[in-house]
Amino acid sequence: AKEAERSLQGDPYRSVPLALINTESDPCDEAGIESAAERIRSLIFQIRSQGWDRSLHRVVRIWCCRVLLGRMAHDARVMVNFVQVRDPTLDVRAKLTGMRYRPLGNTAIWARATVLNIEQKPAAKIPEYAEELWQLRLAA
Repeated sequence: AKEAERSLQGDPYRSVPLALINTESDPCDEAGIESAAERIRSLIFQIRSQGWDRSLHRVVRIWCCRVLLGRMAHDARVMVNFVQVRDPTLDVRAKLTGMRYRPLGNTAIWARATVLNIEQKPAAKIPEYAEELWQLRLAA
C-alpha cells in the first residue's frame, strides 16, 4: 500500500491522462461499470495466482487512478446560476462576462456553471471507497 501511495504522489494532473488510457470504447453506463469491475477482479486474480510482477505495476497504477478519478467525479457538484437582465448596457454586459456569465441565445437570461468539489482524492482512501462500494452492492 505504501508503494502504491508513493507511486501516485506528485503532479495530480498526471493521473488523469493515466486513468483514461484505453477507455474510448468503454460504455458510459451500468454495463461499463460492470465491465470495469470484471477487469479489476481479473487483475486481482492474476496478481494472486502469479504473484506481484513489475510489469503489473503500471496496470495497477492505471486502475488506482481510475478509481480515484471516478470518486472525484462522484463527489463533484455543478452549480448553475441564472440572472435575468433586460436590455443590459455595455457596462452591465462587461460585469456579467467578468463574472463568467454568458447570454442564453437571444433571451434576457444569462447563465454560468461552476464545478465544485473536484479535489484529487488520496490513494490512501481507496480501501475506504472499496468498503463503501461493497456495502452499497450488498444493499442493492
